[in-house]
Amino acid sequence: MTDRIVDTNVPLVASGANCDASPECQRKSVDAIKDVLDERTRLVIDDKWLILREYMNKLNSSGQPRIGDEFLKWVLTNRSNTDRCLQVEIQCDQTGEPLGFPHTQELHSFDRSDRKFAVTALEYIARNSPQKAPVLNATDSDWWHHRIPLAEAGIEIEFLCQDEILKWSSGVGR
Repeated sequence: MTDRIVDTNVPLVASGANCDASPECQRKSVDAIKDVLDERTRLVIDDKWLILREYMNKLNSSGQPRIGDEFLKWVLTNRSNTDRCLQVEIQCDQTGEPLGFPHTQELHSFDRSDRKFAVTALEYIARNSPQKAPVLNATDSDWWHHRIPLAEAGIEIEFLCQDEILKWSSGVGR
């Protein structure tokens, strides 16, 4: 079983919420979610519920009608089961922002709302070195644009739909 952090765009694309995503990208996202649901992947989240709250803001906790909603219900059910879901302890400042994100010039413009995933990845490494928990990404181009400085900081990103991100980044098709 592998440990992975799932950016919210993955269950959203799997559910068809991103109408710009190709059927192939949607299928890859569905497969990634099924790997979690079928216990081939252990989900890594933070202990402050920053990731979980974002899932809850974007998905339906009833588990219906889409696979992303089923994913959220699964996370809510299994968040304390360490065989299925690992909660990594992170620190936050007084405003609730996660601490530990690399403060480099290259990462200054990295999306603040995605920093919780990056910090969770770094804290996972701090506790499990040299093992890493990659961040799964479907269509968020910000991860692509910052992939080199994120990798230099130790954060591994698994791009499910790299061809689409490259196409969109070049201005074609979006």
